[in-house]
This record gives sequence, structure tokens and C-alpha cells, in this order.
Amino acid sequence: MFEVAEPIQMISIKPHLLKVLTQILANQISQKATKAALKLLIGVCPWGRNRIKAVEAGVVSVLIDTLLDCTDQKRVPEMVLTLLDHLCQCADGRAELLKHGAGLAVVSKKIFRVSQVVSSRAVRILHAVAKFSGNTSVVHEMLQLGVVGKLCFVLQVECGSKTSEKASEILKMHARAWKNSSCILYELEMVVIGWFSAKARHLWPVFTVVSGGDDTWNKCDGSEICGRWWCVNGSPQRQRLY
Repeated sequence: MFEVAEPIQMISIKPHLLKVLTQILANQISQKATKAALKLLIGVCPWGRNRIKAVEAGVVSVLIDTLLDCTDQKRVPEMVLTLLDHLCQCADGRAELLKHGAGLAVVSKKIFRVSQVVSSRAVRILHAVAKFSGNTSVVHEMLQLGVVGKLCFVLQVECGSKTSEKASEILKMHARAWKNSSCILYELEMVVIGWFSAKARHLWPVFTVVSGGDDTWNKCDGSEICGRWWCVNGSPQRQRLY
């Protein structure tokens, strides 16, 4: 369909079509129908006008719900995050993502869990939110949800240079808001003061906060890589990051 469509036809997609595609996703008729609807939406949403029309059709909240309920191990999450990435390049799309109670949480949760494509798209979405919609409440929510910790891990593993750059930019953007929190990982300090390098990424020991104090750090071994201690209401709590 899109291979033979003229650009003017792509730009002038009628809102009704986007509403129909959104409804197909919401109804979860079948995996085949879901993938077909996602493919069509991905094809039209690189155009700015279509992004706004899609957001107005309510597709952002439907995509988040799809991620929450998805049983597909790879393809559907990749398509959903790709589409969300397109939509979050506009202000209305980011607003709808933040409006949904599980928006930031489900996007960050997918990092490391599905594929490198999903991790890359998720970091791009978080970068757009942090850069253009990163007010005080959003920045605080990112810390509380463990998004900051996930971004620190992105710097430690092989996620691609562009993804690592995006993660580093997010951490630097809001370093002032995050650096004094006892919940923050030690790696963030390395990023902020410029000690983090590609070589050190493979050699630097992993640290974790084990008490409410800012100066108390314990080194953990490789078996602890999936978990960290976080402070919740002043008390250290165990939480899995992925």
C-alpha cells in the first residue's frame, strides 16, 4: 500500500482511518490483526500531521495497554515501541504517555527484556520525554520508577553507541536533580564528573547503596547484577531492575 502511495496521500490520511486502526489494536482481535494495524500506523506516523491525528485517536494509551497485556515475545513489542517513538516526537504524544499511569514504567521495563531494538526505542522515548517534557514531577517519577538505574545499566552493557549516548545525555540533563539522592547508583556520579569512558565501562566495579547515607557504598559481585538497593521513604529496599 505505502510503497505506491504518493507523499501527499500519506500526509493527508483521514482521522477516521486512524481511529479504526486504533480500535483494532484496542479490541485485540488477533496477533495478525494487531501486527497489520501496527504496520500501517508505523507507515503513516513519520509525518507530523499524522502523529497528531493518531494521538487524538487515542492510540498512545492503547499502545501502552498493548505492552502491558502483550504475550508476543518480540515482534509486537518492537513494533509498539517503534510507533511510540514516532508519537513521542510530538508534544501531544509525550503528554499522553505521561498521562497514562503506567506509561514511563512500562517503557523503561522493556529495556534489556526483549531485544536491542526495543531497548534502543525505549531509550529514545525516555530521551524525548526527559529533554522536552522533563519537569520536576516527571524527573522525580523517573527516579522513583527506577528509570535512572536502568539508564545507568545501559552505559555498562553493549546497547549500541547511539543508545548509550542517549542514556548519557538523559543522565547529564537532570544530574542536578538526581545526584544528591541516596537512591542513585554510583555510576551516575561517574557520568556527571566525566570519569566514565568506553574502556572503564568494562572494568569499573558495580556499586550499590546499602543504607540511607550518601557515603555508604558496597561493591557487589556479578551475581548481584540484576538487583539493587533503593531507598524508599528513607529505608533501603530491594528492587529488581530487570
